[in-house]
Amino acid sequence: MKKLFFFTLIVLLPIFVQSQVCVTLYEGDDFGLAEQYNNIIDIEIDRLGNIWYDLYYPNIATFSQVGRFDGDTGWVKVDNSLLPELTPLDLAIDLEDSIWIATKKGLGIVHILSLEGRTMTPDNSGLPEANVTAVAVDLNNVKWIGFSSGAIAEYSDGNFTTHQEWNSTAVKTIEIASDGSVWAGLGGTPGIVIYKNGVWTTHTELKNIETITADKWGRVLVASADSMIIYKDGITDIVHAGKGNDLLGIAVDSEGEIWACSKYSLGLRTRDRFIPYSRNNSSLPEEFSGPIEFNSDKHLWFGYKYQSDVKRT
Repeated sequence: MKKLFFFTLIVLLPIFVQSQVCVTLYEGDDFGLAEQYNNIIDIEIDRLGNIWYDLYYPNIATFSQVGRFDGDTGWVKVDNSLLPELTPLDLAIDLEDSIWIATKKGLGIVHILSLEGRTMTPDNSGLPEANVTAVAVDLNNVKWIGFSSGAIAEYSDGNFTTHQEWNSTAVKTIEIASDGSVWAGLGGTPGIVIYKNGVWTTHTELKNIETITADKWGRVLVASADSMIIYKDGITDIVHAGKGNDLLGIAVDSEGEIWACSKYSLGLRTRDRFIPYSRNNSSLPEEFSGPIEFNSDKHLWFGYKYQSDVKRT
């Protein structure tokens, strides 16, 4: 049986040098979740360099957890009472040092240092729906919240405004571009909707978008099956990962190099393709679980899977 955890990969050069890679592994005991099945849904890094993660196993909610790793005191778990329920699906850090946690019954809002917080549900706030599937924070600290219905709400100054001008498909991801525009990836067609200057536009040529990443160079990177589409200034480039290598996550390092994760490899973008790095040509593990993120020290954090015999009661 497989257990899902994550580790850091320290990227010493823009590309790997043969198979010499420095790797630090973090497994179940490190999380305080020994002998449990977990799926890492998201990884976020706050302004202090703390690594935030959410673990969610769909069929066993008691295994789910949101936590923080600061490198000094180690791994700290968020009190589950601060979540509307144990289905953490997405994370976003606001400009007031709180992390927003999307769940199927609302939002948890927790301060990154004190770990104190509150919940936000339709019953105790103006949250328009319960099943939150994505959350992001823009440059003005406005929260953008996506729902399973396909609706998107913006939350500012204690008020919600709900937007829905497209077909009802679940919002899977929300990303804020460097120009302040809001990009949402949907589970059907259109695959992308964009909000800029008060107007929504749709991209019907893409569907079922899982991951969108924006960088400081003005690029918006969209994973669509086994390809990445790069949007910038009205121009698009396509980078191929190879047939069957559906992209699960995208990250950009401090030099602007683009990395992507698929189920069985990490890829470094070079022109119109990805150079793959996997267990076959490096010391990387065999199978990955999705999200990837660079910290300020140029360390790449991501999830992986490994084989282990686990007893279940």
